[in-house]
Amino acid sequence: MQLNGTYYVGSFNGDPTPSSSGEWDMADIASAVALFASWVGVFMRYGLGVEAFVFAALLALLVISGVLDRKGRAPGILSIAMAVLWIATLWFMPYGLGPSASALGAGGLVPFFASIFGVGPLPVLLDGVLGAGLMFVLCVLAVIVIGIMTGSELLKPANFLTGMALGCFFGTTGSLLLVLLTLAFLAVFYLIGRIVSSRSSDGMLAPQLYTSGFGSGRKQKIPPVGLALAAAVMVMLIFL
Repeated sequence: MQLNGTYYVGSFNGDPTPSSSGEWDMADIASAVALFASWVGVFMRYGLGVEAFVFAALLALLVISGVLDRKGRAPGILSIAMAVLWIATLWFMPYGLGPSASALGAGGLVPFFASIFGVGPLPVLLDGVLGAGLMFVLCVLAVIVIGIMTGSELLKPANFLTGMALGCFFGTTGSLLLVLLTLAFLAVFYLIGRIVSSRSSDGMLAPQLYTSGFGSGRKQKIPPVGLALAAAVMVMLIFL
């Protein structure tokens, strides 16, 4: 159908966005399966040590937050819980020097701070705080650039809090890698969404692509940033 010169393929109620009901859909089921698989991968890699349980809790918070974020209901309390989990780990997670300065992947400037303050929680704390600040700056840049290009609201306050909490976990260099992986997963999710939408619209792919809103100033559906963050963290914890 056509509204104000813009085509909304497959829309019958004047609302081009899918309903955000409380029912589970395929994306939610896939998220649950991915969470279970990530738990298996974490315990296979780290054993039954404290690191594995910390990572399992972090992944659970991330996936739950990502699913709720996709439905527009992500509470900031989950991001705060991630930050609290990181603060608690400072006192009982193993630390050292070099690339494995923290079991949480907080390499970055940890060796530099350790050369000044000695080995312990403080260097990891400082690197994590800088990582959180870096994630905040990158989130602001993402909002500005994507907003100018597409007119869509890429991030919500909960996404900012989640990104900063993950910046604490992964530190300065880990945060940069996290952003790159998140962008890659967002691109993959976008392509999957395009394919699914085209199949559900009787093969009318061209109208959707040409009226996707790029540069039109029309508000778009908020991309699944929370799920992309969760997927990126899964890859970093299990494979990197």
